[in-house]
Amino acid sequence: MNKLREIGGGKWISSAEIEKINRTESSDEFVLIASDEIHLSTCRSGLRLIAEESTSKKILIPSYTCSTVIEPFVENGWQVIPYSIQGNLMIDWKDLKIKVDTIQPSAVLFHSYFGFDTVNDNPKYINKLKEQGICIINDLTCIMLSSFDRLKSDYQIGSIRKWLPVPDGAVFRGPLTTGRLEEDTELVMAKMKAFMSKSDYLAKGEGDKAAFLKSFSVAEKILDSRRKPYRMSSLSKAIFNHKDLKQIADRRRSNYAVLYKRIVKYKALYLPFGLPGERVVPYYLPVMVENRRELQAYLAGKNIYATVLWTMPEKFRYTLSDKDAQLYNTILCFPIDQNYDKADMDYMGDVIDRYFKN
Repeated sequence: MNKLREIGGGKWISSAEIEKINRTESSDEFVLIASDEIHLSTCRSGLRLIAEESTSKKILIPSYTCSTVIEPFVENGWQVIPYSIQGNLMIDWKDLKIKVDTIQPSAVLFHSYFGFDTVNDNPKYINKLKEQGICIINDLTCIMLSSFDRLKSDYQIGSIRKWLPVPDGAVFRGPLTTGRLEEDTELVMAKMKAFMSKSDYLAKGEGDKAAFLKSFSVAEKILDSRRKPYRMSSLSKAIFNHKDLKQIADRRRSNYAVLYKRIVKYKALYLPFGLPGERVVPYYLPVMVENRRELQAYLAGKNIYATVLWTMPEKFRYTLSDKDAQLYNTILCFPIDQNYDKADMDYMGDVIDRYFKN
């Protein structure tokens, strides 16, 4: 393993690949979920469009979620109430039903986790919600490349940039029109600077780590500052169309399987999912572990950056039960994406072996 090789810690793309893409003639259009999808700069801007549209403002959202899912609704005066997600990352349907009956929400948001289908096990109840006039929002971000049947919903939305080294990109589908949108040139330039700085650092040993980390931080601040919607950039579309999605899916499944088989023996690690089937494209390999901070630090010392998805949203900090909060306190996500190969997964397995032997 190259001493500058790192596993995890953010995406990258080389200037040479960008030059190759620019020399290749290709359409800047694509279809990921349906022919009537709209391509936005970010997923959160799509959620903001939904939040701004409705006049009845009560929504049920999974207790385990990202703060960027909640924020567009809070900013637009919605009452946001969590419904329980179980330790195996499946919906607690009993809790959801109780809250639907007592709160009478105008919308319910669903999302699956880590590439696996965790929402389609109760279609009759979903249909019942729709019959009651409740708006169904399906966040596809964690299953963007999986091919199993989607939950039937009024809105579908998902982030592309979480899967690929694109500076922006999300798909949006629903009964809304956006009008003509601009590209977010400032965000795209900031993101590309960070991607290429990391690529140069890893591939050529040029620059220093602090510099590209600062570039990523600058780009995230720009992203966090955005309130109006932008369209997905032409550059992101070109990068997307240049990628072989089947090859990416195969590599992710293969990496997941290699690492899964290495670590499933450890009782200290709870793995909520088994091996992925051919219609599942995993996002990360998640585990739940009590001494998460210690394991995460040990891995980081070996250039393995396992991430925490997600930090508990401030909105939920004082409202979740201890059971619901447990996911935020224990989950750790191992990177298995297409940038890595079997040797990287075996290296990660070796490091985890050494951790548990100490």
